[in-house]
Amino acid sequence: MKRPLWLTGVSGIVVAGVWLMAGWGVGAQAQGRPPLTTPTAAPRGESLSAIRLAAPGAPATAWTVMQWQDALGGWHDVEGWRGEFDADGYKTWRFPERHFGTGPFRWQVFAKRDGALWAVSAPFDLPDGRDQTLAITAAPR
Repeated sequence: MKRPLWLTGVSGIVVAGVWLMAGWGVGAQAQGRPPLTTPTAAPRGESLSAIRLAAPGAPATAWTVMQWQDALGGWHDVEGWRGEFDADGYKTWRFPERHFGTGPFRWQVFAKRDGALWAVSAPFDLPDGRDQTLAITAAPR
């Protein structure tokens, strides 16, 4: 049986390597790591908990980015959890039950979007129960 040219030799190895490194072969949850994006909305009736960031003295233009830590100690951005502080001066993200107790996470605060790093929170795990709010403070380095 003839194989397509792109599956033979070195190109086949490269395609297989990219497939596995990108995580297409195995889902993120099966590998024990948090999702790269975390929705803040839940289906009707599902309980939510929250994390709330305070960064006293942060610039008015501050930009926040949530990160999760992998098993090797590397930090990765959570794509859906980034943005300016809310109108109340805090940054709050809500999450559904399937993320209860996961971590570690940390918050980064930049002086502005695409600006210099201003502060980093200590690592933390998400609350492990419903209707909880975990207060986090990030202080300048």
